[in-house]
Amino acid sequence: MIMFRKLMKRIACIWMIVTMVLSAAFVSAPASVYAAAKTTTRAVHLLMVDNSKENQRVVKYFNRVGVKVTTVYDLKLVDPSKYDGLIIPGGHNIDPRMYHAKRSKKTYGTDINKDRIQITAVKRFAYAGKPILGLCRGCQVINVAFGGTIKQHIKWHKGFRKVRNVKGYWMYQMFGATRSCYHYHHQCVQKLGKGLVATSYDKKSKHIESIQHKTLPIYGIQWHPDAKIERQGLKVFREFRDICRKYMD
Repeated sequence: MIMFRKLMKRIACIWMIVTMVLSAAFVSAPASVYAAAKTTTRAVHLLMVDNSKENQRVVKYFNRVGVKVTTVYDLKLVDPSKYDGLIIPGGHNIDPRMYHAKRSKKTYGTDINKDRIQITAVKRFAYAGKPILGLCRGCQVINVAFGGTIKQHIKWHKGFRKVRNVKGYWMYQMFGATRSCYHYHHQCVQKLGKGLVATSYDKKSKHIESIQHKTLPIYGIQWHPDAKIERQGLKVFREFRDICRKYMD
């Protein structure tokens, strides 16, 4: 009888210890889950390769949706491992030598050094599998980086114009079949680069107004989400932010 009581006391003691250990594990679990969630929801940090003060408005838009943007204009500082994505903003015409074409009299304001820096930046981020967003000139830079060409002059697209978005792609998912957008350009994508598809067209002229890579998170928009269309603009920047989050380590 005495032996039985001692055995029962030992069993009770062991059970108490096991219960305490398990309780501690369950209490600490939520903290671990929270720590993991906190890590994966850090602010998106983008790199913008540009030397124009005008394009700081792009930075302001991204800041408004909680995205940090660092601007550089030096290939030594273009390191995809330090950023969650790349932005190539608007600007002047690309030098036709970059896509092996004869210069048109309508082409102006070129800077081949800038072309080389931005095109190389696109190639580095694409190779790293990081998201890229090109706006206006940036859309054309992406196309040239993938071996495409540029139509050096079209009748100016200025002000608000309607575009037709192709079903199944990013622009359609954001804005539906058609959308009025703010334009300011006289050049556009001509021959698409390798792996790229046209995702929207100008309703009147039928020229390409946005592109997307078939397999990589790379997007080019010929119109300006950073000018005069606040709600649409913020939607583009917010959606690109969310894409970057999906690709964050």
